[in-house]
Amino acid sequence: MLLHPKFFGPDLQMQLKRKLYEDVEGKFDRRFGVIVAVKDVVSIDRGKIVEGKGFASFRVRYRAVVYRLFKNEIIDALVTQVSPVGFFATAGPITVLIHNIVSAQSVAPPPPPPPGVSSRPSPSFSSSSSSEIAHPLRVCVRGNDHATQLSVWK
Repeated sequence: MLLHPKFFGPDLQMQLKRKLYEDVEGKFDRRFGVIVAVKDVVSIDRGKIVEGKGFASFRVRYRAVVYRLFKNEIIDALVTQVSPVGFFATAGPITVLIHNIVSAQSVAPPPPPPPGVSSRPSPSFSSSSSSEIAHPLRVCVRGNDHATQLSVWK
């Protein structure tokens, strides 16, 4: 982590932690997924001055709460916006775009409701319909670390 010289001083540790929270929380890391929150800072190594810049480089080790999707995982999502190319849905801290092509090919009929529960109408995901915002759906994660594809069940 790089720190600007204006933050050097008696509260250096606090400045490093503040920068860590700003730089890391809510961001996507390819190896770990979405870093939801930094739980605690394990260690902060002694900094090294970067020649020609004046910045200091620190190695910071920390523990964090992460949200990671796995191949073939089924997640619950909520439709938040409908657009001409598909619809957006939120699943925890992430927002996904389901294209019309994907949703048209992979939407399966809903399973029958449990005994004693009335069935609800199926949502319409056409670009002209915005009445189905906040409709729940199930999404299956397909693909690998380099490309994630989603299959949708209403």
